[in-house]
Amino acid sequence: MFPNFLVAGSMKCGTSALFRGVTNHPDVFGAKGKELHYFDQNYEQGPQWYEAHFADAGDVRALGEGTPYLGNETATARMTNDLPDARLLFILRHPVDRAYSHYWHNRRRQRENREFEEAFRTDLESDQEIGRWMNYWRLGTFSKYLEAIAAEVGRENMHVVLSRDLREQRAETLRGAWAHIGVDPDRGTIEVRERSGPRKLRRSLKNLIKGRSDDTSYPPLDRSLRNDLTKVYRDDVIRLQEFLQRDLSHWLEAR
Repeated sequence: MFPNFLVAGSMKCGTSALFRGVTNHPDVFGAKGKELHYFDQNYEQGPQWYEAHFADAGDVRALGEGTPYLGNETATARMTNDLPDARLLFILRHPVDRAYSHYWHNRRRQRENREFEEAFRTDLESDQEIGRWMNYWRLGTFSKYLEAIAAEVGRENMHVVLSRDLREQRAETLRGAWAHIGVDPDRGTIEVRERSGPRKLRRSLKNLIKGRSDDTSYPPLDRSLRNDLTKVYRDDVIRLQEFLQRDLSHWLEAR
C-alpha cells in the first residue's frame, strides 16, 4: 500500500508541523518515523521499503508521509512519476527567514562556519547547485519548483499554505488540508501539540551523542540585511503570487 498524500514543503518551512496537524484525524494514517526521505535519500531501498511504512494503516481514507522534498528536482520528479494521483500539500515560509533558519540548522550540526551573508551570496552567485545542505537561496525560490510539479500532476492536486497560516489560522488551515486529501474536515482534532518530555529527552541525548547543540534558538537577523536579501526574492515572490492567486506583498515589505 502506497501513500495517497504527501506533505512535501521546502526545508525549514514547517513540513513536520503541518504533517503532525494533518495526521491528527481518525481517517488519516501518517507513516511512523519523521521524514522518510524516500524520494531523495532512500530511493535505492526500493518500493517495498517505502510501502512497508504504511503496512499498519488499516482501514483509513488517507495515508501519507511528510518530507521536505520541494527544491530537490530529482526527488519531486520521482514523486510525481511514482505517485501521480497523490494529493500534495506544501507549506512555505518567507524565503529569507527560511534561509536564515536553514543556516543555523547547519551551524548547529557543524556543517557551516561562514557568516550568513557570505553563505547566502555564495549560493546566489553560483552557476549551479553547490549541494542541498548549502542551498540557502535556491530552496527559497518556490515558484519554479511548484510550477514544475503542477505541470506533471495538475494544479488541482496541489494545496499550498503558508507557515503563518498554520500558526495564526490553524483551524481553517487544517480543515483546508483535510478537505484536500479527501477526509471530513470536521472530524479532525485541532490542537497545538507540545513537545513531550520524553521526546525532548530523546532529542537531547541524540544531539549529545552526535555532538550537536540542543539549543534551537539563534540570534535575530540584522534588519538591514534581511531587507536587502528580501529584494533578491522579489521576482520570484511576484511569480509565486500569480501561481497561488494570493497576495504575498507582506513578504516584500521592509522591516
